[in-house]
Amino acid sequence: MRVAALAVLWWCLLAGVTFAQLPSGTPACAIPCFIKGVAVSPCGTNVTCLCSDQVFAVSLEGCVRTNCIVEDTLVLKNATSNACGLPVKDLVAQYSIISHTLTVLVIVFVGVRVVYKRFLTSLGLGADDWVMVAVAVLCIPSTFLNSQLATFGAGKDVWTLTPAQITNFGVTLWTVTLFYYATIALLKISILLFYLRIFPNPNFRRIVWSTIVFAACYGLTFILAQSFQCWPVSYNWTQWNDRGVFDGQGPGGRCINTIIIARANAVISIALDVWMLLLPLLKVRGLNISAKKKFAVGAMFAVGTFVTVVSVIRFVSLIQYENSNNITFDYTALLVWSTVEIATGAICACMPACKL
Repeated sequence: MRVAALAVLWWCLLAGVTFAQLPSGTPACAIPCFIKGVAVSPCGTNVTCLCSDQVFAVSLEGCVRTNCIVEDTLVLKNATSNACGLPVKDLVAQYSIISHTLTVLVIVFVGVRVVYKRFLTSLGLGADDWVMVAVAVLCIPSTFLNSQLATFGAGKDVWTLTPAQITNFGVTLWTVTLFYYATIALLKISILLFYLRIFPNPNFRRIVWSTIVFAACYGLTFILAQSFQCWPVSYNWTQWNDRGVFDGQGPGGRCINTIIIARANAVISIALDVWMLLLPLLKVRGLNISAKKKFAVGAMFAVGTFVTVVSVIRFVSLIQYENSNNITFDYTALLVWSTVEIATGAICACMPACKL
């Protein structure tokens, strides 16, 4: 150990680098990488220059990934970010506010829907209402999980977190994704059941029932895929410290292509949204209902279009950050859009009952 320390000191002297010039907290495995990077950089030991030198950055990153374990790589990234005075990212407050606010809105709209249907009309509660209640119920633990994600680092750079926080973030992300798949499927089923309530045409109802079966199979399939996409299951949240940040392959376990699962879910969800918008368009004019109720249904379709747009934005976020090495920060946008998608969908489905 003493020989190794003397060797590192000798390398530093040869490169004109002193320990005082190294970022505070630099792991020992990264010191030779600094020396190598300084050697190829025109900046020498000028810290300000090195912070903006891409040649040095690429050399350092490649060397550190080869010679250091993942934890040390993150420690070094944090140390160099602090040394270079990079801004500290923190979207925790915004993320929490959005999640809690939207959940409250969902509960309020669903509550108004239930009260109106149960006590202010003779319609009573139908299957679509009960499924929507289930959606609201699932939003409660999802919001709790979102709060836990914020506690474990959602909205912050992954290299500023402790190993325990990263692992806990992985556990919670895996769990909240299960809730998302279940909730989004139930939301679609509730809207389809509402179609059955207002459209009596037998042929149309058969099409709707077929779509309901498809939506149920869609939800169940992706819940199972998410549950067992990695083996052992715990590898969903321990893989980051195996070979890299959630890359899915390593000596500790194996994952099927999780990116394909997420993409397939998003694409099918968008296709279902478009199909569900097209289904009733030709039927609205023929409905034997008042102009006020037609306006309510039209408003629901308008918001449904917005929900589809949100689904597309979520898909874009998914593609943009699916190979991210800063998952706790980059995935915040995906988590927010997932919450917005469910909330706006639930509000859309409740609009007719709320007499909008």
